[in-house]
Amino acid sequence: MEMAKTLRGAPIVGYYKKDKQDFADHGEQMIWDDEGIHFNTLTKPYGFVAPDAKVWFKDFEDFDDFGNSVIRTYLMTTGYLWTGQFE
Repeated sequence: MEMAKTLRGAPIVGYYKKDKQDFADHGEQMIWDDEGIHFNTLTKPYGFVAPDAKVWFKDFEDFDDFGNSVIRTYLMTTGYLWTGQFE
């Protein structure tokens, strides 16, 4: 439960891929040009986790690459999402 302490007060960020209509990773992009290698962050803020948010673990059934059922445990919380704040 140590990990749960880091969620409260944290921003909710992500990188939304329009072509897949889903969130991906944190949107790090590497650009290699005649001036060298540059890194660009595509991550945008979408909200935050309140300092008093409830935090819990929940099991979900998933499937591995071979179609076998796998139970995965995820850390869950509640958060506030901004709408219309950022493009």
